[in-house]
Amino acid sequence: MFVEHKEVGEVETHRESLPVKPLDAVSCVLLLAAEILEAGGHCKGQAMDGDAHCLSGAITSATFRIGDGAHAHNEACDRMQPFIGGRNLVDWNDDPERTAAEVIALMRRAALGG
Repeated sequence: MFVEHKEVGEVETHRESLPVKPLDAVSCVLLLAAEILEAGGHCKGQAMDGDAHCLSGAITSATFRIGDGAHAHNEACDRMQPFIGGRNLVDWNDDPERTAAEVIALMRRAALGG
């Protein structure tokens, strides 16, 4: 096993940086939608219930907050499709066993490319 020892006050001055891919508008919508669900709660059977949102409702709210219009909304919904087996977003969200944690995790996964 390799253990690196540094003297007191010695600082590492060089690290190889990882490439950073900028987020597109759709990724921003999905990440904000995940935050909306995390903060307000998850609901089923309607787009919104107080602060709680369903998957589609959270995407809609995030799109309005970001101000990127219907195009980003539709692309965000399309980007979710492979992660939910091509099912309708509302039907997938409203599955009786679906949890908020599962919805939030999949939105973040879709936002960050899988």
